[in-house]
Order: sequence, then structure tokens, then C-alpha cells
Amino acid sequence: MTVRSGTFALLLFLFGFRLYAAPCDMNPGEPAQRVFAQVDAQHDWAEYKSIQAVPQLSLNGGVSAEIWMAPKKDMLVRTVAPGKDFQAYTESCYSGRGYLVYVRYELRTAWGWYYRAEGPIIMSRFHRSTEQYFDAKSNQPLVVRPQQADDFPDMLIPVLQMRSELLPFAKLLERH
Repeated sequence: MTVRSGTFALLLFLFGFRLYAAPCDMNPGEPAQRVFAQVDAQHDWAEYKSIQAVPQLSLNGGVSAEIWMAPKKDMLVRTVAPGKDFQAYTESCYSGRGYLVYVRYELRTAWGWYYRAEGPIIMSRFHRSTEQYFDAKSNQPLVVRPQQADDFPDMLIPVLQMRSELLPFAKLLERH
């Protein structure tokens, strides 16, 4: 009975891992297929030839987005949003049907630390399977949560669109 339970638990773990593994098997080290940006809160989103062609983003609502598409219509979206004392990086993985399925989030701060979390989207909620604070100089994990994380807890929550059609530049995506 114990061997059978152990085998069942292993199969459940492997099946569950595959069920919630991100389908985005794209290399964000390669140039993005499409690039969009909103330079500041007063301007609309626009498409650019490359990430290098994007003007400097304003700390007041500036956001850039790089897009990688897979043959099965899976889509990886990497956004960068600068702020006064931080810069937020979000990698959102969308299934071929347009549902957000996995997120990687990193918040780099001017206070000498950064925060990283990643995990699947289950029932429209971000479930952090890993979450850690790091020293920005040494890249070593911090043992104690930084004070600013408690002072500004909202900055640790990524901005997520649960469907690709809800992305702020979705209309521009349709043009290609």
C-alpha cells in the first residue's frame, strides 16, 4: 500500500507540475518579435522597431513591452515600468487561447535590494511558487525582509492582465 501511495504521489506531482508549468518556451534573450511602449501617462501606446528604438520612459506612467510569439500562439510579454525609486520587470506567459498562465516578477529598488517572485496563475490568482528578496550588490538572498517592502507593499504586486485581449496595447497586436 505504501509503494502504491508513493507511486501515486509521484505521478500526481509530475502531472501537476506539467499542468502548471509555463507553456512559454521562448528565449527572451533573443530580440523580441514586437515592441510597444507608452512613453508616459499622457501618450497612447505605440509600436517600435526594437527595444532600443523606444524613447526614454517617463517615471510617470512610462511602460515598455516586448513580445515573443510561439508557433502554437503562446505568447511571452516582458514589461518594464520605471518608477522614482524602483523599476518593475514582469514576464507574463499567455496560453494559445489568450489566458495568463505563468508570471515572473522582479522589482529592483534604489534602496539596495530587489524582490523576485514567480509562479502559475490558478483560478485567476498569482500563486508565488518562489519568492525572495536579494541584496542588489551581491545578488545574495536576504534573510530579513527589507523595511521598505512593509512601507510600500503594493509595489510587490505585479500588474496583471488575465487575458491577452486586456493588454493595454492589444489593439496594436491585432494589426500584424
